[in-house]
Amino acid sequence: MTVSTTDNLIPFDEVDAWAESLIDRGGFDEISLALKRVSSQQIRSQPSLLRLQAHLAYYENDFDRAFPLIQQAQHLAIRQERWRVAVYCALDEARWWQAREKHDAAQLALDVAGNLAARAEKDVGLHADLLLAVSWLLPDFSQNRRAMGLCQQALHLYEQTGDAPGQVRALWLLSVINTYMGRLTEARAQIERALRLHRLARLSPLIRLYLLNVSAHIYLYAGQPEAGLLVVREEAAALLRKHPHSKPALYLGMAEAGLLRQQGRYVEALAAYDRAEAIVEALQDEGYRPWLALQRGWIHLLMGETPAVVRAEMLQAGSLHYKVMERGRNMYLAVLDLLENRLDDVGKRLTVASQEFEASADLLELFGARIYQAYLFDLQGRRGRLQRVLEEALGWAENGGIDFFPFYWHPRIVAHVCVTALHLGVRSRQAELMILRRLADVAAPELIPLLSDASVDVRQRAQSVLAALGDEAFRMVLHGAPGPRLTGILLDHVQHGRLLVNRFGAACERLSGDGAHPDWTRLAVFGYYAGGDLPRPEMAQALALSEGAVKKHIAAIRAAFGVRGRGGRDRGRAVVQAQAKSLGLVR
Repeated sequence: MTVSTTDNLIPFDEVDAWAESLIDRGGFDEISLALKRVSSQQIRSQPSLLRLQAHLAYYENDFDRAFPLIQQAQHLAIRQERWRVAVYCALDEARWWQAREKHDAAQLALDVAGNLAARAEKDVGLHADLLLAVSWLLPDFSQNRRAMGLCQQALHLYEQTGDAPGQVRALWLLSVINTYMGRLTEARAQIERALRLHRLARLSPLIRLYLLNVSAHIYLYAGQPEAGLLVVREEAAALLRKHPHSKPALYLGMAEAGLLRQQGRYVEALAAYDRAEAIVEALQDEGYRPWLALQRGWIHLLMGETPAVVRAEMLQAGSLHYKVMERGRNMYLAVLDLLENRLDDVGKRLTVASQEFEASADLLELFGARIYQAYLFDLQGRRGRLQRVLEEALGWAENGGIDFFPFYWHPRIVAHVCVTALHLGVRSRQAELMILRRLADVAAPELIPLLSDASVDVRQRAQSVLAALGDEAFRMVLHGAPGPRLTGILLDHVQHGRLLVNRFGAACERLSGDGAHPDWTRLAVFGYYAGGDLPRPEMAQALALSEGAVKKHIAAIRAAFGVRGRGGRDRGRAVVQAQAKSLGLVR
């Protein structure tokens, strides 16, 4: 007997291998056409054909039909003693339950697969598939180290047998685990190898989309948003148009939002989360909706919303079905506790989170938790604990070439911790790197007080970092070019966020048309006028100028921004402030 396909006839004794190859390639259109040419009686008599039918239903998001079909295929395979097919049916079910965030059901199906495999003859490929299936589940149960070991065994077996699809799946998972563990170089090498193998083996386009999702997430974790957005918006674009409501499309949508958040493009990030939620709606996968709500809440915090409002938003997000997500919410709440000075609450949250991250080997997450513990100990004045946790966190980051963690990143708190490390001389090189690469103007106000520290070493460190952060005009200020009084005022502007260190030259050029010979007095007036709300008499007093002189400088500032008698004094100042902010001259 044979099975008719689109091109030829497949003997029944070869149908299992044929079905496996179709599933590996993800040839769902081909599956659909082939099944239309097979009688219902043949499908009911062949477990591999029932398995194909189940995969087709799952691909079409018909889960109420897919799960009973895969179980029916498994039972038929057992009756016919087709143990390999029975094992793969159980593995399919385990993967599908996992994708639906039903981890207990996934574990039960995996146990069934193991029991069935014991009935099969020695089969290297089957053993590798079992190892890989267990490896896929373990990260969801916070067992990254065990998952890594089993997955490496599976990869070795796939390499022995020349199984390209198996190698792709194993490399895919290894790259994910290495990302969690902060081994980003290894993760990048593995996902690039998986993408090359995918092309050579001509596997499913949907699998390529999954691989590109991992690639985008590696860039997210590494703090390389431009490269990550290139993956999402260019490399994956054509496939996303073909599979707009797929699980990898959801994951890529969340990656895009995170990458935009890293760049401070908060409105665009919120829009990306809205698109991700539309995919959740299409997939009917409610497990991700609360997680999206948490991410929106964090963006609202970074946009200036109060911690109390964001806390209410996060607590109303609904129950999280995923242990990793629950840990994430606890970390977000811990940062809100810090911002609201709820130190007893935050201490407990951070202790539990650190223990869980350490046990699961989520080392990038642990890095973030340690940074917030350092901030807590600093607030509490626990200098010994502060130095120990700084040494542990920044030492790990320095050894691994890490200067960023993707979630829970609150720039002001992280900047404070790095400046504190610089002040104490604890891993100061790593702290300096994080400031220069990630924190820039957010850290500059914290560094200004260190310029007058009692320690010569501390003063020199602060001067060096500020000089690297600032432009040439700011470096002139650091060296005292404006004179003692104006230098003090301009540095005070930086400390209070009224001027940005890397935009001094741009501000001077706008105000006087000559960035090479700054008008320091006008720049000092500009800091008060555009970066704050100090009244004119108080500006005059602070600058030791007459009100008339201050008035002339303000008139020149207004003219430099095209404001000429428009809408009164207050309106003119608001226009200057808005323009200065949009040009990045003030915060």
